[in-house]
Amino acid sequence: MQGYGLSQFSSRQPLPGAVRYNFQLKPTGIRQPWDEVPCQTRYFQQRTEALKLARRAAQLFKTEIRLTEGYYPFHASGTYIR
Repeated sequence: MQGYGLSQFSSRQPLPGAVRYNFQLKPTGIRQPWDEVPCQTRYFQQRTEALKLARRAAQLFKTEIRLTEGYYPFHASGTYIR
């Protein structure tokens, strides 16, 4: 999974009132359980910003993305974006 990342899109520093969002990027066609996919964390003040980033990254990297909110990134529920 080298080369897949979100670092070019946003900073890791939380702003006041920001919420933690967890992004897991899995290349299309890979049959790997979500629990084994590494997680990257970003802070946003609005959920729409996180969704825009996830949609853009999914198109750019041709991946499936699971977006979860909070401190535990491996929730079964989340937003799945292709």
